[in-house]
Amino acid sequence: MRDTNRRRPNLQQAAACLSQAEIDLKAMSKMASDSEGGPFPSHAVRLASQVVDMALKSAMLRTRGLTQEDLVGQQFSILYQRLKHAGVKYAKQDLPGD
Repeated sequence: MRDTNRRRPNLQQAAACLSQAEIDLKAMSKMASDSEGGPFPSHAVRLASQVVDMALKSAMLRTRGLTQEDLVGQQFSILYQRLKHAGVKYAKQDLPGD
């Protein structure tokens, strides 16, 4: 039986999460600019939430890995705290936009 609660960094999955976050950020920015300062469409707010979620998960995947529990239904604050206390296992790399 496979252990689904074991954490392992996964750079490929981290890159996929970051790519999805970038796509969602572009879509959210377009929706927000179309609304000229608000009120923002609910889809834009949902995408903003998803951008944060995917970016945090990407960072977790690069540093300490995620369990199945982490991937589904975690609050941002919990993911952030886990990331904050994670030991970085990889050298810093340039991110898009740096």
